[in-house]
Amino acid sequence: MAGDAENLQFKDGSFDVVFSNGVLHHTPDIEKSFREAQRVLRRGGEFWVILYHKNSVFYWISLLLFDHILKLGFLKRSFRERLSMIEYTTSKELPLVNVYSRRQLRKLLVATGFEVEAIWVRRLIEEELPPLPLLGRLWKFIPQNWLDRLGNVFGWYVIAQAKKR
Repeated sequence: MAGDAENLQFKDGSFDVVFSNGVLHHTPDIEKSFREAQRVLRRGGEFWVILYHKNSVFYWISLLLFDHILKLGFLKRSFRERLSMIEYTTSKELPLVNVYSRRQLRKLLVATGFEVEAIWVRRLIEEELPPLPLLGRLWKFIPQNWLDRLGNVFGWYVIAQAKKR
Protein backbone atom coordinates (compact mmCIF):
# COMPACT_ATOMS: atom_id res chain seq x y z
CA MET A 1 0.00 0.00 0.00
CA ALA A 2 1.41 3.38 -1.01
CA GLY A 3 0.70 6.45 1.07
CA ASP A 4 1.66 9.97 2.00
CA ALA A 5 3.18 10.44 5.47
CA GLU A 6 1.84 13.99 5.55
CA ASN A 7 -1.75 12.84 4.84
CA LEU A 8 -2.33 9.37 6.25
CA GLN A 9 -5.51 7.66 5.10
CA PHE A 10 -6.41 6.19 8.49
CA LYS A 11 -8.95 7.15 11.13
CA ASP A 12 -7.88 8.96 14.29
CA GLY A 13 -6.60 6.60 16.98
CA SER A 14 -6.23 3.58 14.66
CA PHE A 15 -2.87 2.25 15.88
CA ASP A 16 -0.97 1.29 19.03
CA VAL A 17 2.42 1.87 17.36
CA VAL A 18 3.70 3.99 14.47
CA PHE A 19 7.24 3.13 13.32
CA SER A 20 9.32 5.01 10.76
CA ASN A 21 12.81 3.80 9.89
CA GLY A 22 14.74 6.19 7.66
CA VAL A 23 11.76 7.64 5.80
CA LEU A 24 10.54 10.87 7.36
CA HIS A 25 13.84 12.71 6.82
CA HIS A 26 12.77 12.69 3.15
CA THR A 27 9.45 14.50 3.68
CA PRO A 28 9.13 18.20 2.84
CA ASP A 29 7.14 18.89 6.03
CA ILE A 30 8.34 16.55 8.77
CA GLU A 31 6.28 18.37 11.40
CA LYS A 32 3.11 17.58 9.44
CA SER A 33 4.22 13.94 9.22
CA PHE A 34 4.73 13.82 12.99
CA ARG A 35 1.28 15.36 13.52
CA GLU A 36 -0.22 12.66 11.32
CA ALA A 37 1.57 9.94 13.29
CA GLN A 38 0.23 11.51 16.48
CA ARG A 39 -3.30 11.69 15.04
CA VAL A 40 -3.49 8.01 14.02
CA LEU A 41 -2.11 6.76 17.34
CA ARG A 42 -4.35 5.74 20.21
CA ARG A 43 -3.81 7.57 23.52
CA GLY A 44 -0.63 6.17 25.05
CA GLY A 45 0.45 4.76 21.67
CA GLU A 46 4.14 4.64 20.81
CA PHE A 47 5.92 6.49 18.03
CA TRP A 48 9.36 5.21 17.00
CA VAL A 49 11.31 7.26 14.48
CA ILE A 50 14.80 6.95 13.00
CA LEU A 51 16.28 9.94 11.16
CA TYR A 52 19.68 10.96 9.83
CA HIS A 53 21.80 12.53 12.59
CA LYS A 54 23.12 16.02 11.95
CA ASN A 55 25.91 15.69 14.51
CA SER A 56 27.39 12.52 13.07
CA VAL A 57 30.94 11.86 11.91
CA PHE A 58 29.56 11.06 8.47
CA TYR A 59 27.72 14.37 8.15
CA TRP A 60 30.34 16.77 9.53
CA ILE A 61 33.61 15.13 8.53
CA SER A 62 32.95 12.89 5.52
CA LEU A 63 30.30 14.96 3.73
CA LEU A 64 30.86 18.55 4.79
CA LEU A 65 34.56 18.87 5.58
CA PHE A 66 36.13 16.24 3.34
CA ASP A 67 33.84 16.01 0.28
CA HIS A 68 32.41 19.51 0.18
CA ILE A 69 35.27 21.68 1.41
CA LEU A 70 38.65 19.89 1.13
CA LYS A 71 37.83 18.16 -2.16
CA LEU A 72 36.29 21.45 -3.42
CA GLY A 73 32.92 19.80 -3.96
CA PHE A 74 31.27 23.19 -3.41
CA LEU A 75 32.58 24.20 -6.85
CA LYS A 76 30.53 21.44 -8.51
CA ARG A 77 27.30 21.34 -6.51
CA SER A 78 25.54 22.75 -3.48
CA PHE A 79 25.85 20.96 -0.17
CA ARG A 80 22.10 20.15 -0.35
CA GLU A 81 22.73 18.37 -3.69
CA ARG A 82 25.71 16.49 -2.23
CA LEU A 83 23.64 15.43 0.77
CA SER A 84 20.96 14.09 -1.60
CA MET A 85 23.58 11.94 -3.31
CA ILE A 86 23.97 9.73 -0.24
CA GLU A 87 20.75 8.00 -1.29
CA TYR A 88 21.05 5.27 -3.88
CA THR A 89 18.73 5.81 -6.83
CA THR A 90 18.62 4.56 -10.39
CA SER A 91 17.06 7.81 -11.60
CA LYS A 92 18.84 11.09 -12.15
CA GLU A 93 16.61 12.75 -9.56
CA LEU A 94 18.11 13.83 -6.27
CA PRO A 95 15.85 12.99 -3.32
CA LEU A 96 15.14 15.40 -0.50
CA VAL A 97 17.42 14.55 2.44
CA ASN A 98 17.29 16.31 5.80
CA VAL A 99 19.34 15.75 8.95
CA TYR A 100 18.36 16.38 12.57
CA SER A 101 20.12 16.82 15.89
CA ARG A 102 18.83 15.25 19.09
CA ARG A 103 17.60 18.67 20.19
CA GLN A 104 15.74 19.28 16.92
CA LEU A 105 14.10 15.87 17.12
CA ARG A 106 13.03 16.42 20.74
CA LYS A 107 11.61 19.84 19.84
CA LEU A 108 9.65 18.37 16.91
CA LEU A 109 8.22 15.59 19.06
CA VAL A 110 7.11 17.95 21.83
CA ALA A 111 5.67 20.48 19.34
CA THR A 112 3.56 17.75 17.76
CA GLY A 113 2.08 16.48 21.00
CA PHE A 114 4.39 13.65 21.99
CA GLU A 115 5.95 12.83 25.32
CA VAL A 116 9.58 11.89 24.68
CA GLU A 117 10.55 8.58 26.27
CA ALA A 118 14.10 8.35 24.91
CA ILE A 119 16.39 9.74 22.21
CA TRP A 120 19.68 8.13 21.32
CA VAL A 121 22.23 7.88 18.53
CA ARG A 122 23.78 4.82 16.94
CA ARG A 123 25.70 3.37 13.99
CA LEU A 124 29.22 4.25 13.12
CA ILE A 125 30.93 1.93 10.66
CA GLU A 126 34.21 2.05 8.77
CA GLU A 127 32.53 3.11 5.49
CA GLU A 128 31.22 6.28 7.16
CA LEU A 129 34.67 7.50 8.20
CA PRO A 130 36.40 9.99 5.90
CA PRO A 131 38.53 8.44 3.15
CA LEU A 132 41.64 10.39 4.11
CA PRO A 133 44.71 9.60 1.96
CA LEU A 134 46.93 8.16 4.71
CA LEU A 135 44.59 7.53 7.64
CA GLY A 136 41.81 6.06 5.52
CA ARG A 137 43.67 2.75 5.27
CA LEU A 138 43.90 2.54 9.04
CA TRP A 139 40.13 2.70 9.68
CA LYS A 140 39.74 -1.04 9.07
CA PHE A 141 41.96 -1.73 12.09
CA ILE A 142 39.66 0.09 14.54
CA PRO A 143 37.68 -2.54 16.46
CA GLN A 144 33.94 -2.37 15.79
CA ASN A 145 33.21 -2.17 19.53
CA TRP A 146 35.18 1.12 19.63
CA LEU A 147 33.18 2.42 16.66
CA ASP A 148 29.98 1.32 18.43
CA ARG A 149 30.92 3.40 21.47
CA LEU A 150 31.71 6.42 19.31
CA GLY A 151 28.50 5.74 17.40
CA ASN A 152 26.51 6.31 20.58
CA VAL A 153 27.52 9.96 20.30
CA PHE A 154 28.49 10.57 16.67
CA GLY A 155 26.53 7.87 14.82
CA TRP A 156 24.57 8.36 11.60
CA TYR A 157 21.10 7.73 13.06
CA VAL A 158 19.18 9.62 15.73
CA ILE A 159 16.40 7.47 17.14
CA ALA A 160 13.44 8.44 19.29
CA GLN A 161 10.77 6.61 21.23
CA ALA A 162 7.81 8.79 22.17
CA LYS A 163 4.25 8.38 23.40
CA LYS A 164 1.02 10.10 22.52
CA ARG A 165 -0.16 12.02 25.59
